[in-house]
Amino acid sequence: MRNRSKKRASHLVKALLVLFVCLSLLIPCRTLAQVALPEIRQLRPEEVVVIANRASADSMSVARYYMKRRAIPENHLFTVDFPQHRHRRAISQKVFYEKMLRPLQKFLVKQDLKNKVLALVTVYDVPYKVTDRMAQPGALKKQIQKKEEKISKLLLQAPKIHRKIPKIREEIKTLRAQLSRVNTEWERLLSNLSPAEKKRAKQVLSVEASVDSELAWLYRSDVMDDGRFPQRAYYGRSRNLYFGQKNTFRVFREKGHKNGVFEQMGLLYMTARLEGPSVEISKGLVDTAMAAEKNGPAGMGCFDATKPTLGQAKTGYDLGNYWVRRAYIETVNAGFLAKINEEKGLFKAGDCTNTLFYWGWYALSNYRDHFGGHFPPGAIAVHTASSEAKNIRKYEDGGKNPWCAGLLYQGVSFCAGPINEPFLDAFPHADIFYARLLEGWSIGEAYWAAKPYTSWMMVMIGDPLYTPFSEKNRLKHYARTGMVFQEVGQPEKTEELRAGREYRIDLFLAARTPIFRKEGPYRTTRLRTSQEKVFQVSNLSDTHFEVRSEGRLLTVSGLRLRVGEIGHLNQGEIEVRLDLGNDLGEKIVSHWVRLAP
Repeated sequence: MRNRSKKRASHLVKALLVLFVCLSLLIPCRTLAQVALPEIRQLRPEEVVVIANRASADSMSVARYYMKRRAIPENHLFTVDFPQHRHRRAISQKVFYEKMLRPLQKFLVKQDLKNKVLALVTVYDVPYKVTDRMAQPGALKKQIQKKEEKISKLLLQAPKIHRKIPKIREEIKTLRAQLSRVNTEWERLLSNLSPAEKKRAKQVLSVEASVDSELAWLYRSDVMDDGRFPQRAYYGRSRNLYFGQKNTFRVFREKGHKNGVFEQMGLLYMTARLEGPSVEISKGLVDTAMAAEKNGPAGMGCFDATKPTLGQAKTGYDLGNYWVRRAYIETVNAGFLAKINEEKGLFKAGDCTNTLFYWGWYALSNYRDHFGGHFPPGAIAVHTASSEAKNIRKYEDGGKNPWCAGLLYQGVSFCAGPINEPFLDAFPHADIFYARLLEGWSIGEAYWAAKPYTSWMMVMIGDPLYTPFSEKNRLKHYARTGMVFQEVGQPEKTEELRAGREYRIDLFLAARTPIFRKEGPYRTTRLRTSQEKVFQVSNLSDTHFEVRSEGRLLTVSGLRLRVGEIGHLNQGEIEVRLDLGNDLGEKIVSHWVRLAP
């Protein structure tokens, strides 16, 4: 009984201490939970299976090299046989199923890896694109027309019926039967859509996808073997269930098993590719990533938008600019030197030397070297444009090159792009990607948490095990930020702001290590809002700074916000710049708020 009393007393003391800390910081416990450091996000070598082309010595060389460098178990190598792949980058859905997907399913079951493996990594010379996923009426009609034209030519060449004609007529008969079935299926899919919706549906019901993206739903129920080649029960792109998740992929899979999601959908795997313009560059993706992990990644951020997006609606092309801006803010808040271009033209040559982080757009299949000819070890770069990963093996000095090929040639450790037109909403969200990456996630998990769709166009190029900010390299000066709004005259905090009201703003920065020292150097240098007619910030000169929690928490109070006429707006952004002197230099804190008319 005495021991139980002691335990109860100990628990009570701990609870009181937590309450005391929350009260002393003048921040709700809910807010402190938001800034708490997450668990380490790190994929393990034993959770990776490598896929190589055994008909290619280069492919096997890259696979063996990767597995040795990362200590991936030998029985985690799966090989496919595509002797002609160097010349045929694309394979049909039937070939993909029979020679790749089904054998891989059997391999993982036989090796007892089905539920243990989280990532599949394809390497140099493994097939790249899956075609014929769904026949479209227009494409079938063209095939029929070409075959009928061929028969006409053969009849002109020979007075008697040419020996090939009966075979071609049988092929036409088969295609017409397929066209009839496809027309029925298209009518069913598009029956209740408006003309605009039908146009959009035809765009996203594509006939091709990247091999890597198709492999993600490896055990999806409608691609399992039933004794014949099956027709998939879905078309075009599929929703990525891991998109936006805040758990590790390992935890996500465990929860999926418990709640029965995977019983219907099949297992989801992360996929990545080690391939570039040459075998040496493909192997270098591993070397540069591991060098950055060993020595710590170093360099600046360079973010290229097309116009300012502060507070603008996240629709259309503004969505892409919004991602770029939020990625820039995440990088600056993490303590990195970074620049952003919010003008229509791209950065110029030499503007982005020593670039560790790059995300920008838009120069279609026209790589521009803003980077001084090379990147530091571990560099991470994405250019948002269609077809930038259509051919990552193509690079010509002085030529017009796709962005992925150019970035890889000059030494990045990670890039991503589509094999065709994926449409903007299918690109990985830069803001989610950078938030996860800078918190210590592996790059594979950060990418897959930011990627909205599978069975689609995107390809991740790089080692998914690459973790630039693991425990060893955790950012010393990374500060999580937040704002708390309280309406003047009201006791409760709020996240929804109403027109014609005035609010007090409490701003806090919670750092990983004790970095905030004294009040003297800290000052607010600039405030921006989405629309001055909506937000008017005052008391800039009366702001008060306090350092708490042994220099790990900085609180700012005294700012006032008056909300004007909101109108049709449903969101707004307030940007605060703080000059933290010798501690962190200039830091940007940016916060979205909900608006109520």
